[in-house]
Amino acid sequence: MDLPAEDGPRQQNLTGPEFDLIPLYDVQAADIVAGLAEFDVARWLSRVPFPYGLDDARAYQEGFGGADSSIRAIVVEGQFAGIIGIKPDLGYWLAKPFWGRGLATAAAQRLLADHFFNAQEPIISGHFAGNAASAKVLAKLGFVYTHQETVIPLSTDIETVVERMSLDRGDWWAAQGLPVRTARLCLRPMTVRDAPDFHALVTRPEVARMLFIFAVDWPEAAAAPFLYDVRWQSRPGFRFAIELRGVWVGWIGCSEDAEPEVFYALRPEFAGKGIAQEALGAFASFLFDRFGLIALHAGVFTDNPASARVLAACGFERVGETIGASKGRVAPALEWRFRLDRAVLPL
Repeated sequence: MDLPAEDGPRQQNLTGPEFDLIPLYDVQAADIVAGLAEFDVARWLSRVPFPYGLDDARAYQEGFGGADSSIRAIVVEGQFAGIIGIKPDLGYWLAKPFWGRGLATAAAQRLLADHFFNAQEPIISGHFAGNAASAKVLAKLGFVYTHQETVIPLSTDIETVVERMSLDRGDWWAAQGLPVRTARLCLRPMTVRDAPDFHALVTRPEVARMLFIFAVDWPEAAAAPFLYDVRWQSRPGFRFAIELRGVWVGWIGCSEDAEPEVFYALRPEFAGKGIAQEALGAFASFLFDRFGLIALHAGVFTDNPASARVLAACGFERVGETIGASKGRVAPALEWRFRLDRAVLPL
């Protein structure tokens, strides 16, 4: 697979490297050529000749440049940085100035998040023997070795061993410390299959009025696109399903802010069993540990004292009041504001 040397160990931070994934047609062919001008890049790629010319780049764009293509250009602050895609195997390369930033890992996580939100089929990848940097990247993503193959790269015309690897959804989650488990609960990334349960819960009148953005007539067709937008991508701004011994009982999530807002909802028939407190405590600990956050915030309407008690039991301090609006209510209502500092997180 086309996997050049990439980067060293990634430093965990709030959002990871900032980058965009755009269609190949939206970058200059000359930038692709410049990125592959280094033999240290081209030598790790099976289907890239060396030297690589403008005609090669234009042909590649013609084949994979469309908006519907699974191949994408990686762009950092307007600069072309490399290419990544799943077609059907995961492959990528980075221009040499962009090595060592954790960029390939972060870009691959974004593509894998898309794949495993919609599908369960494993992803195949691999690296040339001797490409220790790509081996580390794939291991961080959760790939495991399956077998060896031999290829003849166009850049060298020398038979080379490829270490083939595979990644399924469970291994991808496990590599990122997921799911979050407690004595009774499993907090896991949601997938498209959770859309019916999610929609049914947030549109229940007694639930919608305690949330902020869901109306009781929110269309069922909107649930899957919403969950896709808040899928797990290894950064704040996601929703997890809450399972009680394998039963879907609700969800919990956070916003993408530097000090995220947390929110959750349970099926009413599971209220009063300590599930919300157990889930929120584990979730808060996960957020602080994973992303190095300073604080978390939450808002609760004052006619929802049960949720206020859950927040207090998890260490959240009530810090003020405001007027909040909910699409499940006919008018704005008084809302209590809560904050949890990392330093006071209960053990």
